[in-house]
Amino acid sequence: MNHPILNFSIPRTKGTYILVLSLTERQTIAVGKLGSLTFPPGNYLYVGSAFGAGGLAARLRHHLKPSKLHWHIDYLRAVAQLEAIWFSEDGQRSECQWSTILYNLPPLSCLQRGFGSSDCNCVAHLYYCATEEGLAVVNQTLQQMGMNGVGRLGISSPD
Repeated sequence: MNHPILNFSIPRTKGTYILVLSLTERQTIAVGKLGSLTFPPGNYLYVGSAFGAGGLAARLRHHLKPSKLHWHIDYLRAVAQLEAIWFSEDGQRSECQWSTILYNLPPLSCLQRGFGSSDCNCVAHLYYCATEEGLAVVNQTLQQMGMNGVGRLGISSPD
Protein backbone atom coordinates (compact mmCIF):
# COMPACT_ATOMS: atom_id res chain seq x y z
CA MET A 1 0.00 0.00 0.00
CA ASN A 2 1.30 3.46 -0.89
CA HIS A 3 1.94 6.10 1.74
CA PRO A 4 -1.03 8.53 1.57
CA ILE A 5 1.30 11.40 0.70
CA LEU A 6 2.17 9.80 -2.62
CA ASN A 7 -1.25 9.17 -4.10
CA PHE A 8 -0.07 11.08 -7.15
CA SER A 9 2.13 10.00 -10.01
CA ILE A 10 5.72 10.22 -8.87
CA PRO A 11 7.93 11.72 -11.58
CA ARG A 12 10.76 9.47 -12.78
CA THR A 13 12.82 12.48 -13.76
CA LYS A 14 15.99 13.43 -11.97
CA GLY A 15 15.77 16.24 -9.46
CA THR A 16 16.06 17.60 -5.95
CA TYR A 17 13.65 17.14 -3.06
CA ILE A 18 12.92 18.17 0.52
CA LEU A 19 11.35 15.73 2.96
CA VAL A 20 9.30 17.30 5.75
CA LEU A 21 9.31 14.98 8.78
CA SER A 22 7.84 15.34 12.24
CA LEU A 23 8.59 13.95 15.66
CA THR A 24 6.03 14.15 18.45
CA GLU A 25 8.54 13.38 21.20
CA ARG A 26 12.26 13.64 21.84
CA GLN A 27 14.24 10.82 20.19
CA THR A 28 17.84 9.74 20.64
CA ILE A 29 18.99 7.54 17.78
CA ALA A 30 22.24 6.14 16.45
CA VAL A 31 22.89 7.67 13.03
CA GLY A 32 25.65 5.69 11.35
CA LYS A 33 29.08 7.29 11.68
CA LEU A 34 27.54 10.44 13.24
CA GLY A 35 26.85 8.41 16.38
CA SER A 36 24.07 8.96 18.91
CA LEU A 37 22.05 12.11 18.17
CA THR A 38 19.13 13.63 20.05
CA PHE A 39 16.23 15.15 18.13
CA PRO A 40 13.66 17.31 19.96
CA PRO A 41 9.99 17.16 18.97
CA GLY A 42 9.09 19.30 15.97
CA ASN A 43 9.50 19.37 12.21
CA TYR A 44 12.60 18.50 10.20
CA LEU A 45 13.40 19.36 6.61
CA TYR A 46 15.89 17.18 4.77
CA VAL A 47 17.33 18.17 1.38
CA GLY A 48 18.29 15.36 -0.99
CA SER A 49 18.81 14.65 -4.66
CA ALA A 50 17.68 11.91 -6.99
CA PHE A 51 20.01 11.44 -9.95
CA GLY A 52 20.23 7.65 -9.99
CA ALA A 53 18.14 5.12 -11.88
CA GLY A 54 14.43 5.83 -11.50
CA GLY A 55 15.00 9.46 -10.49
CA LEU A 56 12.64 11.02 -7.98
CA ALA A 57 10.20 8.09 -8.09
CA ALA A 58 12.80 5.58 -6.94
CA ARG A 59 14.34 7.78 -4.28
CA LEU A 60 11.04 8.94 -2.79
CA ARG A 61 9.73 5.37 -2.68
CA HIS A 62 12.87 4.44 -0.72
CA HIS A 63 12.15 7.20 1.78
CA LEU A 64 8.60 5.95 2.26
CA LYS A 65 9.76 2.49 3.34
CA PRO A 66 13.53 2.36 3.83
CA SER A 67 14.45 -1.31 3.49
CA LYS A 68 17.91 -0.73 4.89
CA LEU A 69 19.59 2.12 6.72
CA HIS A 70 21.97 3.59 4.16
CA TRP A 71 21.84 7.40 4.32
CA HIS A 72 21.73 9.55 7.46
CA ILE A 73 18.09 10.41 6.77
CA ASP A 74 17.10 6.73 6.82
CA TYR A 75 17.85 6.58 10.55
CA LEU A 76 15.63 9.58 11.32
CA ARG A 77 12.97 8.45 8.84
CA ALA A 78 12.66 5.15 10.76
CA VAL A 79 11.23 7.04 13.78
CA ALA A 80 9.71 10.17 12.18
CA GLN A 81 6.44 10.72 10.31
CA LEU A 82 6.71 11.87 6.69
CA GLU A 83 4.44 14.93 6.41
CA ALA A 84 5.25 16.51 3.05
CA ILE A 85 7.60 16.44 0.09
CA TRP A 86 8.83 19.36 -1.99
CA PHE A 87 10.59 18.63 -5.28
CA SER A 88 11.93 20.02 -8.52
CA GLU A 89 12.07 18.06 -11.77
CA ASP A 90 14.46 20.41 -13.50
CA GLY A 91 17.32 17.89 -13.60
CA GLN A 92 19.66 20.40 -11.95
CA ARG A 93 21.84 19.45 -9.00
CA SER A 94 20.29 21.97 -6.61
CA GLU A 95 20.72 20.09 -3.33
CA CYS A 96 23.40 22.38 -1.89
CA GLN A 97 21.68 25.53 -3.17
CA TRP A 98 18.41 24.47 -1.50
CA SER A 99 20.28 23.58 1.68
CA THR A 100 21.80 27.08 1.78
CA ILE A 101 18.35 28.63 1.33
CA LEU A 102 16.96 26.59 4.24
CA TYR A 103 20.01 27.37 6.39
CA ASN A 104 19.25 31.09 5.96
CA LEU A 105 15.49 30.93 6.66
CA PRO A 106 14.82 32.44 10.12
CA PRO A 107 12.30 29.80 11.31
CA LEU A 108 14.88 27.04 10.74
CA SER A 109 17.99 26.00 12.64
CA CYS A 110 20.67 23.41 12.14
CA LEU A 111 20.78 21.08 15.14
CA GLN A 112 23.00 18.34 13.71
CA ARG A 113 26.01 19.62 11.78
CA GLY A 114 27.14 17.23 9.06
CA PHE A 115 23.79 15.42 8.84
CA GLY A 116 23.27 14.44 5.20
CA SER A 117 26.22 16.48 3.98
CA SER A 118 29.14 14.07 4.18
CA ASP A 119 29.67 14.34 0.41
CA CYS A 120 29.70 18.16 0.16
CA ASN A 121 30.76 21.31 2.01
CA CYS A 122 27.31 22.25 3.35
CA VAL A 123 26.83 22.70 7.10
CA ALA A 124 24.09 20.04 6.91
CA HIS A 125 21.16 18.94 4.79
CA LEU A 126 18.80 18.64 7.76
CA TYR A 127 17.07 21.61 9.41
CA TYR A 128 14.79 21.90 12.43
CA CYS A 129 11.59 23.92 12.74
CA ALA A 130 10.09 24.09 16.24
CA THR A 131 6.67 25.53 15.35
CA GLU A 132 3.86 25.00 12.87
CA GLU A 133 3.86 28.75 12.21
CA GLY A 134 7.52 28.57 11.22
CA LEU A 135 6.81 25.63 8.93
CA ALA A 136 4.04 27.62 7.25
CA VAL A 137 6.60 30.37 6.50
CA VAL A 138 8.96 27.78 5.02
CA ASN A 139 6.17 26.29 2.89
CA GLN A 140 5.24 29.74 1.58
CA THR A 141 8.88 30.43 0.69
CA LEU A 142 9.20 27.12 -1.17
CA GLN A 143 5.95 27.78 -3.07
CA GLN A 144 7.20 31.24 -4.06
CA MET A 145 10.38 29.63 -5.39
CA GLY A 146 8.22 27.55 -7.74
CA MET A 147 8.85 24.17 -6.12
CA ASN A 148 6.25 21.40 -6.37
CA GLY A 149 4.85 20.10 -3.11
CA VAL A 150 2.53 17.49 -1.72
CA GLY A 151 1.44 16.82 1.86
CA ARG A 152 0.05 18.73 4.82
CA LEU A 153 -0.14 22.47 5.60
CA GLY A 154 -2.05 23.52 2.53
CA ILE A 155 0.25 21.97 -0.01
CA SER A 156 -1.69 20.45 -2.89
CA SER A 157 -0.85 17.55 -5.16
CA PRO A 158 0.53 18.38 -8.60
CA ASP A 159 -1.99 18.06 -11.46
